[in-house]
Amino acid sequence: MEDKGFVYILKDSHFKRGVKIGRAQDVDKRMRPMLTANPWLSVYIKVETSKWKELEKAVHNVIKLVAKTKQVKNSEFYLIEPEKAKKIMLELAPLFDKDDFTIYLGDGTKVCAPCKEREIREKATRQHPSKPVGLSALGIKPKDELVFIPTGLVVAVVDDRTIEYKGKRYSLSGFTKEFIPNRNASGAYQGPKYFSYKGKPLLEMRNESAPSCGGCESWEGKTQLAKLIARQGGNEGAFGGILHYFSRKRPCVKNSKWRALLESAGIKFDADDYVVNWESAKNPL
Repeated sequence: MEDKGFVYILKDSHFKRGVKIGRAQDVDKRMRPMLTANPWLSVYIKVETSKWKELEKAVHNVIKLVAKTKQVKNSEFYLIEPEKAKKIMLELAPLFDKDDFTIYLGDGTKVCAPCKEREIREKATRQHPSKPVGLSALGIKPKDELVFIPTGLVVAVVDDRTIEYKGKRYSLSGFTKEFIPNRNASGAYQGPKYFSYKGKPLLEMRNESAPSCGGCESWEGKTQLAKLIARQGGNEGAFGGILHYFSRKRPCVKNSKWRALLESAGIKFDADDYVVNWESAKNPL
């Protein structure tokens, strides 16, 4: 078998939308001269595989052609959000090395391959089947009015999952995608996050209505815990930053939305806003 190597994505803390994709058998050694020239570089994610050369070439090609992303002039950086570049790489990795590749986050945390992650999620769903919380479960009835928080538009409830505005029907996420003032890069939206009922956000109402029994999602290890908290905050891709809080690599300021979510999970902070012990979080959340 060919020796394994890494394909990595680097980000620059001063260049929010740029990434560099490269390959190396020793990423730390490869990083040393780059850090001398640019100390703001850090590893966003890396994949270890025996097909590291093929994977790196494919990631470059897809980012350039499919994502229609341009390379920064006189630079090895691409104009693409780190999270989007990561998704491209994780979609391509199993095509070259189906079962024998390993993913590492920027802080070195090892996570399972996407295929294994899906297997774990499907198993959990079979053991604890759950149904999405519809509007009726929140006490909201047809003809009740919801407010679209970003613009203040008022819509009427049609049924459990449908609203009406100016004679046209939408799902919550579909309406958000069409009427939100500033669209995000992915074009995907968590509908309940953007609506309120009688002054209370639907996402907050839904979290309050979630059962506190054994059917709740539990966690094992800080990576799963970080993903659950990121999901509660409406941005599952932010779990890497939460892991930095758990590892005490950065403080979590008091006015941050993540601070409120972490505290609600039972996590304590010291006087300098660093996490004291992530293992003190409630289980399940």
